[in-house]
Amino acid sequence: MDQLATSVMVATSSHRVIGRMVNGGQRLHDVINNKLSTCLSLFDVTLFRHTDGEKAVACFPIVTVPKAIIQLALVQEQTHEA
Repeated sequence: MDQLATSVMVATSSHRVIGRMVNGGQRLHDVINNKLSTCLSLFDVTLFRHTDGEKAVACFPIVTVPKAIIQLALVQEQTHEA
């Protein structure tokens, strides 16, 4: 994963997913709104439930999240992504 990557948090109706997204220089907003793909791939992922937000449910090397179930997506870094 030598390409540009951004730390992101994605929330669905039941889980919070924290990981890194290879963005190829694009903003998170642009990647999510891109009509050419229906899923968001995240790497080095930690998965949490909303009911117990402090305790990780699982860790995965890669997770694919359908864009249709994403309710909130946030950049987790201090530097501006653009």
